[in-house]
Amino acid sequence: MSWYLKESLQKTVAAEQGTLVYAPGSRRPMALVYPNTYHVGMSNLGLHIIYEQINSRGDTACERLFLPDKKTIGEYSRTNTPLLTLENQLPLYEFPLIAFAVSFEMDYFNLLTILMLGKVPMVAAERGEGDPLVIIGGPCATFNPEPLADFVDACIIGEGEEVMQDFLDSYYDSLQQGLPREELLLRLAQIEGVYVPRFYQPVYAADGSIERYERQSVVPAKVNRRYIKDLGKYPAQTVIVTSETEFKDMYLIEVARGCGRHCRFCMAGYCFRNPRVHSLAQIAESVKRAKLFKAKVGLMGASLTLSINPFIPKPFTPFQWLPMASMEEVSSSLKYIQTTLKKRKGVEVLIEQPKEAYIQSVLARGDRRLGQVLLTAVASGGVKGWKQALKAHKVDEKFYLYRPRGEAEVLPWDNLSMGFDKSYLLAEYHQAQDEKYTPPCSAGCKRCGVCQ
Repeated sequence: MSWYLKESLQKTVAAEQGTLVYAPGSRRPMALVYPNTYHVGMSNLGLHIIYEQINSRGDTACERLFLPDKKTIGEYSRTNTPLLTLENQLPLYEFPLIAFAVSFEMDYFNLLTILMLGKVPMVAAERGEGDPLVIIGGPCATFNPEPLADFVDACIIGEGEEVMQDFLDSYYDSLQQGLPREELLLRLAQIEGVYVPRFYQPVYAADGSIERYERQSVVPAKVNRRYIKDLGKYPAQTVIVTSETEFKDMYLIEVARGCGRHCRFCMAGYCFRNPRVHSLAQIAESVKRAKLFKAKVGLMGASLTLSINPFIPKPFTPFQWLPMASMEEVSSSLKYIQTTLKKRKGVEVLIEQPKEAYIQSVLARGDRRLGQVLLTAVASGGVKGWKQALKAHKVDEKFYLYRPRGEAEVLPWDNLSMGFDKSYLLAEYHQAQDEKYTPPCSAGCKRCGVCQ
């Protein structure tokens, strides 16, 4: 055990406001992990929301863990110390329940790195009765968890405030009954919004596409996304105030959730329907709380920042059947945009590297066969080992990048439901091909089926 690491974590907690620290043993422990740095993870409002929801139960102590920087990882390795949580500096492998909040595909490499450095068995099938249960939630878990299916025991599909309560209630009751791991997972799979990948096994056709999924008869044919129908029950705001975030000392307040503008490229617009808005009274209460922390409230600064990324076709959008544009085409377009906008004062242009976008694209619409590629890549240093890992497992990235999907093809995420039929997405896909406009959501609209 390294005292340097413990003291470093203690200093981080001491610089925060609003942190909840419970004495070990006073509550059941649960690790909440963001598979990126503290700076990035603490900028994520969803992490704050789930942290507060779990700790509000009264029976669970939620402790955070983030990916350390390279220097700190070196210290963990040098001292043979497993990754430690922030609140009580406890080893990750000691937590019976480990929950990852996964927002970006490139963090899949970090997720596996954290399991490895935390001394948690990385492959779900290799975990025994005494090992942690590993779950994932967040946008990536919601729209396509299949590339991570070999490493996780369960996935939270949709918004987590209510389903996490159902999950923990069932989990604790199962422990009380002494259910073995397999029976516990079968029971969790009955909860709406919980997907347990091991009970859905893909069968591949000769051309490499998925022919079908073979599932255990006792689990749902489709796992329905959970979403909060009454947003007023869950005020969403910064819980832990720290200056070490992307927003520095700004206090984040959720004003609305979901979007009904029908942008056909936008996964969030389809996976987090319908549009919901917090009341003005609730927002005003959150602003009052922010002032207690002397945090900035509102939109700061007058400069314009443009974040421009290559288009990546995403699951549960009308463009999920489309191939990605070639690297040459994308690079040329990005160069033109950057050169043109450089001439404009007061405009900052952030452009994602195309190389990384193509890895994201493979993972976004990938299937379970990518798990072995990720595992090999992480063993070879992470993202830099990606190309070599593809070759080692004879996986052709062009199959995932440039192949148009058939409209009748079984897609990796077909075990999940966002509340609308595939026929609706196909209709929108055809509308796009005909260059036809779809009006935004409106009160009483029943078009997509989410608001039935």
